[in-house]
Amino acid sequence: HYTKGVLVGSYDKTDSTKYTGEGDWATIRTLDNLESLITDEGVVVTDIPAYEFYNKHSSMLMTDTYILCQHLTTVKLATVKIIGQEAFYGQTFSTTEKRELTTIDMPAVETVGEFAFWNCPALNSVSLPKVTTIGDNAFGNCFVLGSVSFPEVVTIGSQAFFDCKLLKTIQLPKVVTIGNEAFAQTALTALTSDMIPKVTTIGDNVFKGCQYLKSVSLSNVDSLGYHAFNNCISLSKLSLPKVTTINGTFEQCLSLTSVELPVATAIGESTFAGCIQLSSVSAPKATELGSNAFQGCSALKNVSIPMLQIIGEVAFKESGITKVSFPEVTEVRSEAFSLCDSLVSVSLPKAKIIRWGAFGAVGKSFTSITLPSADTIEYDAFKNSGIKHADLPAVKFIGDAAFQYCYSLSSVSLPAVPPTCGKFSDSSATLLIVDANDSLLKGDAFTSALEVYKKDSGYNATTCKWNGLKLTSDNVPTAIESVN
Repeated sequence: HYTKGVLVGSYDKTDSTKYTGEGDWATIRTLDNLESLITDEGVVVTDIPAYEFYNKHSSMLMTDTYILCQHLTTVKLATVKIIGQEAFYGQTFSTTEKRELTTIDMPAVETVGEFAFWNCPALNSVSLPKVTTIGDNAFGNCFVLGSVSFPEVVTIGSQAFFDCKLLKTIQLPKVVTIGNEAFAQTALTALTSDMIPKVTTIGDNVFKGCQYLKSVSLSNVDSLGYHAFNNCISLSKLSLPKVTTINGTFEQCLSLTSVELPVATAIGESTFAGCIQLSSVSAPKATELGSNAFQGCSALKNVSIPMLQIIGEVAFKESGITKVSFPEVTEVRSEAFSLCDSLVSVSLPKAKIIRWGAFGAVGKSFTSITLPSADTIEYDAFKNSGIKHADLPAVKFIGDAAFQYCYSLSSVSLPAVPPTCGKFSDSSATLLIVDANDSLLKGDAFTSALEVYKKDSGYNATTCKWNGLKLTSDNVPTAIESVN
């Protein structure tokens, strides 16, 4: 408790124990029983140097680490403007030695350095009314810190409040920049524009793992980073009227039921993957859907994205979508709808390319698909699906095994000029497949349409079926001379 004089510390980077000056910090840091740092009126302390109360390593062994001034509970320094990096760093490898600091009251502080109060597990009261910059990890792992209010802070660094398990409320009226994971794994229950009114961009992982967060309403934010709200398992209400960019933001938000993105132009990779209760999505201006965007959304039924042009890889895989109607889509990428057991019908009037496995292993309820503009159906496109009818009037190429094992397939409409068909890679011979117009097609794209059943030691030609019918002289085109 300093009542007179000026306390000045000078840190020598070449020697962590060397300090100079009247009443220097070296004197304080050796007081193992120190419980408080308080200055009276007239005492001027402007800077707490970096590493000042940081752990001291007496040897290279981590087990020998201990905390300087471990019993320090209160810091009240009226004139300090800068808190150096790791000044009260609380890292310890001992189960008995923990930082006991509970209260910070520094009315003049403007800058808090990186890791300044990291891992202070007892810290529950912080008063820094003039602080403008909070460095990376500054208050990370301060497990009992329940609320923060910084009226002047402009910049908050990465992981600044990471894993503050009891942090329920924040008030940051002048904050412009929030670093990655700044509030990840905290106990926030709601996030509104009133709390962060000047923030327009939320970066990667900022609120990741906030398991008690129930609602997000941000009328001022236009961009959300990757995994910004990932694994916020209680999040059920969402309002983002100005967001144009969204990417991987809400993965594994298990309570989210509906989403409206009125101005979003793209929905990026894994944005809603694993949101198992999500049932409806509206994004009237989105033109592109990234990979895995709705993968595993098993309750998803209603999707309204009328301007969509590209459906990314695995976009709806294992989702509960039943009807697909995307009037502007030109490309459906790999496995986009694979394993969609509830899919009934698909209308993609402008789709040109159906990539490999796009509708692979779709369920038995899949009745039909209409692709009036598609000229390319890649390999495995409908393999193992329950499709019953395919309308492909413009198709020019059907890839290897595109319809293999489609046992429910009863009819395929093809153009007058038969498409080129690929071969099934495991086939030892090229089967001859016939379309509805008796045109002869070569290849294995439709291997299940002409199914040969093996009996005993060989094949019995009388059990061969085409479209579920036994082959007879009445329904086999005359162009076929033999069946292997």
